[in-house]
Amino acid sequence: MIPRRTLLLAMPALVLSRRAAAEPSPEERKLANRLELWSNYSRRTQNLMARLGTSRETSLLEEPLMSTGTLVFRAPDLLVLREDGRQGATTLIEASAIRIFLNAAGRRDPAAIDADRRPAARWLAQRLLRLFAPGDGTELLE
Repeated sequence: MIPRRTLLLAMPALVLSRRAAAEPSPEERKLANRLELWSNYSRRTQNLMARLGTSRETSLLEEPLMSTGTLVFRAPDLLVLREDGRQGATTLIEASAIRIFLNAAGRRDPAAIDADRRPAARWLAQRLLRLFAPGDGTELLE
């Protein structure tokens, strides 16, 4: 049997923990709002163009590598990530291939990855294309 004093001291903690569990944190609310906005947007459109910033961190770099670029998705099967500047690269992802072009070299001499011969590349290409495709996202669960 739990002593009455212990029970009375523990009650506020139990009530607060239930209230905290029921109310989402500000980060969870922000994420839910963004997912709802993305869901509403994807129902109304087939294509997407967005400016983005990336940060790459690795033990090989003294400091994070920051870059900006453009992300373009054209339904149903083209995803393009182009980094700004001549030092960057342009990555084209299609269902059957992933090609990477150095911006300084233009469209010549792409580093192509044949997704049909590499299962991991095919899986990555399919998942990235499905990630941006309109719909409810059930294809991502396969």
